[in-house]
Amino acid sequence: MPDNLTAPGYKFLWKWTLANTLSWALGLIASGVGFLLGVLALMAVDSLIKLRPDGVSRFVLIGLFPGASGGALLGACVGWAQQLVLRPYLPRPRQWVLASIAAGALGGAVGCAIDLATDLRTGGAVGLMVGFAAAGGLQYRILRERVAGAGWWVLTNIAGGVLALAVDLATMMAGTALAVRREPPGMIPGMTPGTLYVREMDAAARQVGEIMGVTLGTILGAALVGAMMGAVLMVLLRRPRAEAPLVAASTASPVLERDKS
Repeated sequence: MPDNLTAPGYKFLWKWTLANTLSWALGLIASGVGFLLGVLALMAVDSLIKLRPDGVSRFVLIGLFPGASGGALLGACVGWAQQLVLRPYLPRPRQWVLASIAAGALGGAVGCAIDLATDLRTGGAVGLMVGFAAAGGLQYRILRERVAGAGWWVLTNIAGGVLALAVDLATMMAGTALAVRREPPGMIPGMTPGTLYVREMDAAARQVGEIMGVTLGTILGAALVGAMMGAVLMVLLRRPRAEAPLVAASTASPVLERDKS
C-alpha cells in the first residue's frame, strides 16, 4: 500500500456499504432495462436468421440474451460503485468492474434459463448464488496481486449470496403475509361471490406483496451483505502482499486518501 494512504478503516466500511446499497437499488432498474434490451436483441436476431429453437436451445437463447444482458447491467452498476471505493487500493480498478459485469451476466443467464426450464421458481436463487460465486472467483484474481489471504474473498462472496437469499426470502414472506386478505370468520369457501372476490384479491395482493418484499429484501440485503463483505475486505486490505505493486497516486481519490482507521 502506498505510503500516502492509510490502512482502510471505518470510513472505508461505511462507504463500501453505502455504495453497495445504492448500486443494488439502481441495479434493479438497470437489470429490468437490460432484460428488455435482451428481448429486443433476441427478436432482432430471430427476424434476421429465423430462429426456431426447441427444447434446451430455447432456454439457452433466452438466458443468453435477456438474462445475461439484465445481469450484466446489474453487475456494471455494482462493480462501478465498488471500484470508486477501491480505487486507492487497487492498481487496475477497471478490472473489478469487468469482473462484476461478467459475473452478473453469468448469474442472470443461468437464472433465466432455469426459470424457463422448470416450474420451481428457483432460477433467481440459483442465478444469485452463481453470480456471487463467479464474482468472488474473478475478483480473487485481482485481489491476490495486492493482499495476502485473498482466497477468503471467494468464501465471503458465497456467504454473502446465502445471506442475501435469506433476507430476500424473509422479506418476501413478510410482504405476502401482510398483503393477503383473510376470509371473514364463518364464511364458507367457494359458496358466495364475496368469497370468490376475496380470493381474486388475495392472488393480486400476493403478487404485489412478493414484489414489494423482494424489492425491500434486495435493498436491505445489499446493506447487510455490503457491511459484512466490506468488513472482510477491510481486513484483507490491511494485509498487503510484500511484492504488491504500488497504486499510482493519480488513481487515488483525494477523499479516500484521508480515510482514517
